[in-house]
Amino acid sequence: MKKLLTLFVILDLIFVGVILKVSSEKERSVASLPNEPELTDGQNQKLELISSLKFSHTSEKLALKTDLLQSICFSYSLIELKFKALNVAFSGQQPFISHTFSCAEIKKDTTQQSLITSVADFKSMQKNHLLKKEFSQLIAHGIYSDEELPNEWCLFEIVVSGETNFSISEAELNKILGQDVFKFNLTTF
Repeated sequence: MKKLLTLFVILDLIFVGVILKVSSEKERSVASLPNEPELTDGQNQKLELISSLKFSHTSEKLALKTDLLQSICFSYSLIELKFKALNVAFSGQQPFISHTFSCAEIKKDTTQQSLITSVADFKSMQKNHLLKKEFSQLIAHGIYSDEELPNEWCLFEIVVSGETNFSISEAELNKILGQDVFKFNLTTF
């Protein structure tokens, strides 16, 4: 009987060992990703463009500068800057002003590296919803002449158009350059 009990204990231990080994082999392992996913050529070019942007404002002008302006205009035909009012909405719509530039005109001056919006033109959008300039045009959306022009603004989107189009969203601008880089206040001018 003692031999039978010893044999039973040994078989029991072997059975437990086999069960533990099989269960440990079937455990799920956590999938690993590389630290940074690889970007496509287009994504790398877009990242390079966003990183090159420098926004400045004075009492006379708003300027978006990039060393890549001429190369963008070589491949595309229009660049649109969209500015939105912050902390205000009229009739449920957040006011914004778009300023569209012609790449054909930008290419004529090979030293041009900035897209300039006059503050006077910007402020005039309260009275006119469309302002055609020699090389660009401004369009106001959700801005009414009987309402005061909002004071706080920011550049929130850049749309580049041609045979193919792409845009740089507010989220992309904020992620790479920071949230306050493109904000400006009209009353401080």
